[in-house]
Amino acid sequence: MPVVTSLAAYMVLNKKNFIETATENLNLIRQYL
Repeated sequence: MPVVTSLAAYMVLNKKNFIETATENLNLIRQYL
């Protein structure tokens, strides 16, 4: 899924804390549901 892929790329490129990024990703994913 493009959204999941872009979120994963965003996480890697920004090298953010995994837990913080996962929380942000969940919030973003909720917007698409």
